[in-house]
Amino acid sequence: MNEQMCLFQDAENMERLDLNQVCQILAISKATGRNWVRCGRLTPDGQHDGIPYFHRERIDEWLLSMSRKPGGKLRNRRNKTQVQGILLQRDYACDKSTIKTVEAIMNALAGLEIGRANTRMILAEYALKQFAARGLLPGQDGSEAETACREPGQPIGESLLEAYLKGTLALGVYEELIRDLLEGALPINEAELEVLRPALLIPAFWGAGDDLLGLLYLGLQPLAGRKREGIYYTPGMILRQMIGTLEDFGLLPKGCRLWDPCCGSGNFLLAAYERTGCLEGLNGSDSDMTSITLARINLVLASGTKDIPALKKQLRCEDSLYSRYGGYDLVLGNPPWGQYYAPQQKAYLKHAFATAAGQRRIESFGVFTELGLKACREGGVLAFILPEALMQTELHAPIRDYIRQESNPFYLRYWGNRFRKIQCPAMSLFLKKEPGGFSTRGLQVVTPSEMFCISGERVLGRDHWPLDINDQDDELLKKIETQVPVWTLRGQAEFALGIVTGDNAQFLSREPAPGLEPVWAGGQVFAYRIAPPEAYIRYDREALQQVAPDADYRRNAKLIYRFISQVPVAAYDDGQRLTLNSANVLIPQIEGCHIKYVLAILNSRVVQYYYLKLFSSLKVLRWHLESLPIPVASRLTQWKLIRQANQLMASDSKEQRIQLYEALDRKIMELYGLDAKDRERIQEILGERSPLL
Repeated sequence: MNEQMCLFQDAENMERLDLNQVCQILAISKATGRNWVRCGRLTPDGQHDGIPYFHRERIDEWLLSMSRKPGGKLRNRRNKTQVQGILLQRDYACDKSTIKTVEAIMNALAGLEIGRANTRMILAEYALKQFAARGLLPGQDGSEAETACREPGQPIGESLLEAYLKGTLALGVYEELIRDLLEGALPINEAELEVLRPALLIPAFWGAGDDLLGLLYLGLQPLAGRKREGIYYTPGMILRQMIGTLEDFGLLPKGCRLWDPCCGSGNFLLAAYERTGCLEGLNGSDSDMTSITLARINLVLASGTKDIPALKKQLRCEDSLYSRYGGYDLVLGNPPWGQYYAPQQKAYLKHAFATAAGQRRIESFGVFTELGLKACREGGVLAFILPEALMQTELHAPIRDYIRQESNPFYLRYWGNRFRKIQCPAMSLFLKKEPGGFSTRGLQVVTPSEMFCISGERVLGRDHWPLDINDQDDELLKKIETQVPVWTLRGQAEFALGIVTGDNAQFLSREPAPGLEPVWAGGQVFAYRIAPPEAYIRYDREALQQVAPDADYRRNAKLIYRFISQVPVAAYDDGQRLTLNSANVLIPQIEGCHIKYVLAILNSRVVQYYYLKLFSSLKVLRWHLESLPIPVASRLTQWKLIRQANQLMASDSKEQRIQLYEALDRKIMELYGLDAKDRERIQEILGERSPLL
């Protein structure tokens, strides 16, 4: 083992982390991490071969204290990855009584520190209540009439857990599952049990199809841990639609051999059982022992089976990425997104998975997608919930390459932001394992606004798969790209990021003062105009966390564009303005192309339409702008448009600006060679969107 590996694997004292790993844990950028080290906010514990390292234990303690501190840096960050506390994902359940029950439990626990042992005790109590309500405990009838009953059967003043521990509640074959759930919590501290008692005495019901135990476990886990492991439970509505679609395709016959490689508390397996009525063939894996135990309990509650050994063989506690299972008819589920991997894990994944080989950043949903396809039999199906980003960024090109080589997509549904509190649009993707058979012909697509089937082969670039575009829009986009000769900004422009202060309270002020100068944010950037500044900055370049070369800000002529926006929004700046990171800088350098001509094209309806259709992103990225087609125009043509743009920028009348914009926009439509039908379609898609954002 080389010395570099020893840096990460030293277990004799404390686990050591490099700065990149610390930044991942704290959910900050590397630039922020370097700035925190430079200003003394984050101090290395030592160096090894000149590389600073940090002790994991101290970082965890520091993280916890900062996230609890009312004014802590992490608590105030927009990225809440490390915020402690709970978040009840209400959309996980569909039954209101399930949600109300879990809410009541969480309210009874308010203000208490809930450790792992306490979590296990709480889950055991409500598992017992579920068994009792389902009529499965020894001495209960267990008839159909009994199991349909939703009454809780709750002893007054004493929890079922206490009754079990005292030996007054027999569990029969199900005791093994409760013992598994309590592993690590026994023997139970009576004082802790007393503190938890109010939360243990809340009545609980059993409702077919709803995962009360999973929702409760999700609520009891700190949000920081869930996000670090990439855990986002599937909303019940998405789950049911996905299972229903699989059934419509005939992919859930009785006895179907299926596997959920990251099954959690078993919601997909539970839904599959409801459709098939058959436990045989259902398989699940999860690396979290508590989750897999809850999955077993859920399937017992649904089926009434007493064959616990068989169930344990089907639902296994294991890391699926190290498994060698195969031959499944169907692999389904919601794999982790953005999971953190330790250096040792990364080394294994790079060796075992093509989608991880050579990658600096390994995306967990990518390796799980590869795993799922490998586990399918020839002609088998992978059905996963994945982030839309899979289709959109260069980072995920290796995953798309693998999908192209090994499978054929036949169903794709875009969900948008359906995961509560998570700004990450999701999609359901169904792939048939068919090496060499990739085709877009016949692909069924569902978006939030329409359903359609792609009729022919689409030319998909390596960096982007815009499959949420129907045939009509695909033809119009091709027309915009090819009807007339076009320029692009790729390799013909300079880009500069706005300033990241690292500490707005220290560097920014709402009022002007000596030593401060105005600074503009994205909220003050509109099409063709820049509003008055709302902040002032102490422009100390050495102290700022991220800053572009001063010459980029001080250009006599540049474009400023909003970074957070659904479409490009740009303004002309000849005042050498400073900008924050919500407003970035663009300096076109296309020979024979005037900067104000580029401004007019960026703010046009054609580009707004093109951008909305191809880039489903709230961030205007450099590669997005570099991809936009700009019609090649003579100097005379450009000058005519620039004269109109100058009039628009000089006008103080909103009504006049709109009239000037409309006249300018008609000219730009003509430059692209678009006809009345094309213009009508563009207007239909843009709707009532204001052209002068």
